Amino acid sequence: MYVLGIETATNVCGVALAYNGKIIDEISRDEQHIHAKFLVPMMQQLLVQQNMQLAELDGIAISIGPGSFTGLRIGLSVAKGLAYAGDVSLIAVSTLKGIAANYFRKYPATDKSVVAALEIQRDEFAIAKFWRGSDNALEHSATMLWKKKSSDIPEAFFAENKTPIILCGAGADKLYAAYPLTKLQHTVSAEKYSMICSAGSIALLGEEQLLHNDIADIASLEPNYMKEFAVKASNIFERIHGQ
Repeated sequence: MYVLGIETATNVCGVALAYNGKIIDEISRDEQHIHAKFLVPMMQQLLVQQNMQLAELDGIAISIGPGSFTGLRIGLSVAKGLAYAGDVSLIAVSTLKGIAANYFRKYPATDKSVVAALEIQRDEFAIAKFWRGSDNALEHSATMLWKKKSSDIPEAFFAENKTPIILCGAGADKLYAAYPLTKLQHTVSAEKYSMICSAGSIALLGEEQLLHNDIADIASLEPNYMKEFAVKASNIFERIHGQ
Protein backbone atom coordinates (compact mmCIF):
# COMPACT_ATOMS: atom_id res chain seq x y z
CA MET A 1 0.00 0.00 0.00
CA TYR A 2 1.15 3.53 -0.77
CA VAL A 3 0.28 6.00 2.01
CA LEU A 4 1.17 9.68 1.98
CA GLY A 5 1.84 11.07 5.46
CA ILE A 6 1.40 14.76 6.29
CA GLU A 7 2.70 16.44 9.45
CA THR A 8 1.77 20.05 10.25
CA ALA A 9 0.53 19.78 13.84
CA THR A 10 3.92 20.89 15.21
CA ASN A 11 6.73 23.11 13.93
CA VAL A 12 7.57 20.27 11.55
CA CYS A 13 6.19 20.68 8.06
CA GLY A 14 6.66 17.46 6.19
CA VAL A 15 5.38 14.83 3.79
CA ALA A 16 6.44 11.20 3.47
CA LEU A 17 5.53 8.18 1.40
CA ALA A 18 5.21 4.76 3.02
CA TYR A 19 5.00 1.49 1.13
CA ASN A 20 4.54 -1.91 2.78
CA GLY A 21 5.86 -0.79 6.16
CA LYS A 22 8.83 1.23 4.92
CA ILE A 23 9.44 4.94 4.24
CA ILE A 24 10.53 5.30 0.63
CA ASP A 25 10.72 9.12 0.53
CA GLU A 26 10.38 12.02 2.96
CA ILE A 27 10.69 15.82 2.73
CA SER A 28 10.62 17.87 5.91
CA ARG A 29 11.49 21.21 7.48
CA ASP A 30 11.43 22.06 11.19
CA GLU A 31 10.60 25.76 11.31
CA GLN A 32 7.77 27.92 12.64
CA HIS A 33 5.07 29.41 10.42
CA ILE A 34 6.09 27.78 7.12
CA HIS A 35 3.28 25.26 6.61
CA ALA A 36 1.09 27.38 4.34
CA LYS A 37 4.03 28.19 2.07
CA PHE A 38 5.80 24.84 1.84
CA LEU A 39 3.32 22.00 2.37
CA VAL A 40 1.81 21.80 -1.12
CA PRO A 41 5.16 22.26 -2.96
CA MET A 42 6.66 19.53 -0.75
CA MET A 43 3.83 17.17 -1.63
CA GLN A 44 4.16 17.94 -5.33
CA GLN A 45 7.94 17.44 -5.18
CA LEU A 46 7.58 14.08 -3.44
CA LEU A 47 5.12 12.74 -6.03
CA VAL A 48 7.35 13.93 -8.89
CA GLN A 49 10.41 12.29 -7.29
CA GLN A 50 8.50 9.01 -7.03
CA ASN A 51 6.94 9.38 -10.51
CA MET A 52 3.51 8.92 -8.96
CA GLN A 53 0.07 10.39 -9.53
CA LEU A 54 -2.26 11.34 -6.69
CA ALA A 55 -4.78 8.66 -7.68
CA GLU A 56 -2.12 5.95 -7.27
CA LEU A 57 -2.09 6.49 -3.50
CA ASP A 58 -4.06 4.09 -1.31
CA GLY A 59 -4.37 6.53 1.55
CA ILE A 60 -3.48 9.96 2.91
CA ALA A 61 -2.59 10.07 6.60
CA ILE A 62 -2.86 13.39 8.42
CA SER A 63 -1.42 14.26 11.83
CA ILE A 64 -4.74 15.21 13.44
CA GLY A 65 -3.58 16.73 16.72
CA PRO A 66 -3.31 17.89 19.36
CA GLY A 67 -1.02 20.64 18.17
CA SER A 68 -0.88 24.06 16.58
CA PHE A 69 -4.29 25.46 15.68
CA THR A 70 -3.05 27.04 12.45
CA GLY A 71 -0.89 24.08 11.46
CA LEU A 72 -3.71 21.61 12.03
CA ARG A 73 -6.14 23.62 9.91
CA ILE A 74 -3.63 23.94 7.06
CA GLY A 75 -2.68 20.26 7.09
CA LEU A 76 -6.24 18.98 7.25
CA SER A 77 -7.44 21.35 4.52
CA VAL A 78 -4.71 20.11 2.17
CA ALA A 79 -5.29 16.47 3.11
CA LYS A 80 -9.03 16.74 2.50
CA GLY A 81 -8.47 18.44 -0.84
CA LEU A 82 -6.06 15.71 -1.93
CA ALA A 83 -8.36 12.93 -0.74
CA TYR A 84 -11.32 14.40 -2.64
CA ALA A 85 -9.30 15.04 -5.78
CA GLY A 86 -7.71 11.61 -5.90
CA ASP A 87 -10.65 9.63 -4.46
CA VAL A 88 -8.24 8.37 -1.80
CA SER A 89 -8.96 7.23 1.77
CA LEU A 90 -8.20 9.76 4.52
CA ILE A 91 -6.65 8.49 7.75
CA ALA A 92 -6.48 10.51 10.98
CA VAL A 93 -3.40 9.76 13.10
CA SER A 94 -2.78 11.01 16.64
CA THR A 95 0.12 13.48 16.74
CA LEU A 96 1.16 12.18 20.17
CA LYS A 97 1.26 8.64 18.77
CA GLY A 98 3.39 9.91 15.91
CA ILE A 99 5.86 11.39 18.41
CA ALA A 100 6.09 8.13 20.35
CA ALA A 101 6.40 6.12 17.13
CA ASN A 102 9.54 8.08 16.24
CA TYR A 103 11.23 6.81 19.40
CA PHE A 104 10.21 3.21 18.80
CA ARG A 105 11.39 3.44 15.18
CA LYS A 106 14.80 4.57 16.39
CA TYR A 107 14.96 2.00 19.20
CA PRO A 108 12.84 -0.97 18.02
CA ALA A 109 14.16 -3.32 20.71
CA THR A 110 13.58 -0.97 23.66
CA ASP A 111 11.57 -2.05 26.70
CA LYS A 112 10.95 1.55 27.75
CA SER A 113 7.66 3.40 27.76
CA VAL A 114 7.29 6.80 26.13
CA VAL A 115 5.36 9.79 27.42
CA ALA A 116 4.67 12.09 24.48
CA ALA A 117 3.99 15.71 25.40
CA LEU A 118 2.92 18.80 23.49
CA GLU A 119 2.39 22.27 24.95
CA ILE A 120 -0.91 23.27 23.36
CA GLN A 121 -1.23 26.54 25.26
CA ARG A 122 1.08 28.38 27.62
CA ASP A 123 1.85 26.02 30.53
CA GLU A 124 -0.82 23.57 29.38
CA PHE A 125 0.18 20.15 28.05
CA ALA A 126 -1.43 17.28 26.20
CA ILE A 127 0.23 14.02 27.25
CA ALA A 128 -0.19 10.30 26.64
CA LYS A 129 1.90 7.25 27.48
CA PHE A 130 2.83 4.60 24.88
CA TRP A 131 4.45 1.17 25.10
CA ARG A 132 4.95 -1.96 23.02
CA GLY A 133 2.33 -4.62 23.68
CA SER A 134 2.79 -8.38 23.61
CA ASP A 135 2.16 -8.45 19.85
CA ASN A 136 4.60 -5.53 19.36
CA ALA A 137 1.71 -3.17 18.61
CA LEU A 138 1.92 0.34 20.00
CA GLU A 139 -0.47 0.60 22.96
CA HIS A 140 -1.33 3.77 24.85
CA SER A 141 -3.04 5.33 27.83
CA ALA A 142 -5.83 7.86 27.57
CA THR A 143 -4.65 11.30 26.49
CA MET A 144 -4.91 13.85 29.26
CA LEU A 145 -4.61 17.62 29.58
CA TRP A 146 -2.39 18.95 32.37
CA LYS A 147 -2.00 22.56 33.52
CA LYS A 148 1.18 23.71 35.19
CA LYS A 149 -0.69 25.23 38.13
CA SER A 150 -2.43 21.97 38.94
CA SER A 151 -0.95 18.81 40.39
CA ASP A 152 -3.39 16.28 39.03
CA ILE A 153 -1.08 14.05 37.00
CA PRO A 154 -1.20 10.74 38.89
CA GLU A 155 2.30 9.56 39.64
CA ALA A 156 1.15 6.17 38.38
CA PHE A 157 0.86 7.76 34.94
CA PHE A 158 4.65 7.89 34.91
CA ALA A 159 5.77 5.32 37.46
CA GLU A 160 3.43 2.34 37.17
CA ASN A 161 5.86 0.54 34.87
CA LYS A 162 9.07 -0.95 36.22
CA THR A 163 10.91 0.11 33.09
CA PRO A 164 12.26 3.63 32.54
CA ILE A 165 10.10 6.20 30.82
CA ILE A 166 11.28 8.50 28.04
CA LEU A 167 9.83 11.98 27.65
CA CYS A 168 9.39 12.97 24.00
CA GLY A 169 7.90 15.83 22.04
CA ALA A 170 8.10 19.59 21.74
CA GLY A 171 6.58 20.01 25.21
CA ALA A 172 8.79 17.50 27.00
CA ASP A 173 11.39 19.95 28.29
CA LYS A 174 8.81 22.31 29.78
CA LEU A 175 6.80 19.44 31.24
CA TYR A 176 9.93 18.06 32.85
CA ALA A 177 10.67 21.45 34.40
CA ALA A 178 7.08 22.11 35.48
CA TYR A 179 6.35 18.77 37.14
CA PRO A 180 8.66 17.10 39.70
CA LEU A 181 9.38 14.12 37.48
CA THR A 182 12.92 13.85 38.82
CA LYS A 183 11.43 12.47 42.05
CA LEU A 184 9.98 9.47 40.27
CA GLN A 185 12.35 6.52 40.46
CA HIS A 186 11.87 5.11 36.97
CA THR A 187 11.64 8.34 34.98
CA VAL A 188 14.45 9.43 32.69
CA SER A 189 14.67 12.46 30.42
CA ALA A 190 17.11 11.29 27.73
CA GLU A 191 16.07 11.90 24.13
CA LYS A 192 13.31 14.28 25.13
CA TYR A 193 14.60 17.08 22.90
CA SER A 194 15.17 15.05 19.75
CA MET A 195 11.95 13.06 19.53
CA ILE A 196 9.55 15.12 17.45
CA CYS A 197 6.69 14.13 15.20
CA SER A 198 7.49 13.32 11.59
CA ALA A 199 5.58 12.74 8.39
CA GLY A 200 7.33 9.38 8.15
CA SER A 201 5.82 8.11 11.38
CA ILE A 202 2.41 9.48 10.40
CA ALA A 203 2.63 7.63 7.07
CA LEU A 204 3.60 4.33 8.71
CA LEU A 205 0.90 4.60 11.36
CA GLY A 206 -1.58 5.58 8.67
CA GLU A 207 -0.70 2.48 6.69
CA GLU A 208 -1.34 0.31 9.77
CA GLN A 209 -4.73 1.96 10.31
CA LEU A 210 -5.65 1.59 6.67
CA LEU A 211 -4.93 -2.14 6.84
CA HIS A 212 -7.49 -2.31 9.66
CA ASN A 213 -9.94 -0.15 7.69
CA ASP A 214 -9.58 2.61 10.29
CA ILE A 215 -10.34 5.51 7.95
CA ALA A 216 -11.95 8.90 8.51
CA ASP A 217 -15.01 10.52 7.02
CA ILE A 218 -13.60 13.27 4.82
CA ALA A 219 -16.57 15.59 5.21
CA SER A 220 -16.83 15.49 9.00
CA LEU A 221 -13.23 15.08 10.14
CA GLU A 222 -11.98 17.90 12.39
CA PRO A 223 -8.62 18.42 14.13
CA ASN A 224 -8.22 17.22 17.70
CA TYR A 225 -7.43 20.55 19.36
CA MET A 226 -8.14 19.37 22.93
CA LYS A 227 -9.12 22.96 23.70
CA GLU A 228 -12.61 24.47 23.74
CA PHE A 229 -11.33 27.86 22.61
CA ALA A 230 -9.85 26.26 19.50
CA VAL A 231 -13.13 24.63 18.58
CA LYS A 232 -14.85 28.00 18.85
CA ALA A 233 -12.14 29.59 16.74
CA SER A 234 -12.67 26.85 14.17
CA ASN A 235 -16.37 27.67 13.98
CA ILE A 236 -15.56 31.35 13.48
CA PHE A 237 -13.05 30.46 10.73
CA GLU A 238 -15.64 28.37 8.94
CA ARG A 239 -18.32 31.07 9.15
CA ILE A 240 -15.93 33.69 7.76
CA HIS A 241 -15.04 31.46 4.81
CA GLY A 242 -18.55 30.18 4.27
CA GLN A 243 -17.70 26.54 4.92
